[in-house]
Amino acid sequence: MTPFNLRHRSAVLLRSTAATIRAGVPGVVVSWLGKPDLEGHYSRDVWSTRLLEIAGARLHVEGRDGIDWSQPHVVVSNHQSGLDIPVVFCAIPAGVAFVSKAEVRKVPILGSYMESVGMVFLDRGHGDAAMRALHEAAGRVRRGRSQIVVFAEGKRSADGHVRLFKNGAFVLAKEAGVAIVPMALEGADEVLGPRPFDTIPGDVHARFGAPIPVADVEALSVEALRDRTRAAIIEMNLAMGGKGGLDQYARRGKGPETGTRA
Repeated sequence: MTPFNLRHRSAVLLRSTAATIRAGVPGVVVSWLGKPDLEGHYSRDVWSTRLLEIAGARLHVEGRDGIDWSQPHVVVSNHQSGLDIPVVFCAIPAGVAFVSKAEVRKVPILGSYMESVGMVFLDRGHGDAAMRALHEAAGRVRRGRSQIVVFAEGKRSADGHVRLFKNGAFVLAKEAGVAIVPMALEGADEVLGPRPFDTIPGDVHARFGAPIPVADVEALSVEALRDRTRAAIIEMNLAMGGKGGLDQYARRGKGPETGTRA
């Protein structure tokens, strides 16, 4: 690592930490006070917008105007980068909560803040606990608490391809009885790659597809919903210049399919 890269990553670390503290501490307080409008202000306008500025990310959003954000949805997205959460906060013009891996809860300040604004933590290693978390998330959606966002691959893609999806998001949508909104991300991994705080300014694209209506969510199997949603996200990802699905890549004989379903 060159001295310049070390200085750059250190500066990004310090500025990101300051932004998280600035948003996280008052964000927890306003959440305790039951002020949802202020929760959105701190998560979107104070924290997420600032993190994208620090990273040099220029966000472009398509398709959100055709969605009724006054209604609750399960928003299903691919997962590219550590920037994806602030990208989603900025792209969705409504209250947002996430289903996230349990490890996020342990991150100082950020974990407390995310828990206070309604993040549901999923422990994939313990089936009963994971199902309880999904039931909790379904209750939040039914009460209109927020848009619930799920990165359905379960972890970040290592190479930008859309991996196979887990079933949890679609179990959640069926239990809550709400529409699914496919959301495709592209470019976040070019701005913030796998090395923490190693950023390169660039364009990040977020595109929303047509919602899968409640009637289809109720009628289709979990597997059919999963595959339909993933196909829509792959199509949008490719249209934005992305790599598409890893299974498409494998069928061309250029690499193995390593995604898994659970």
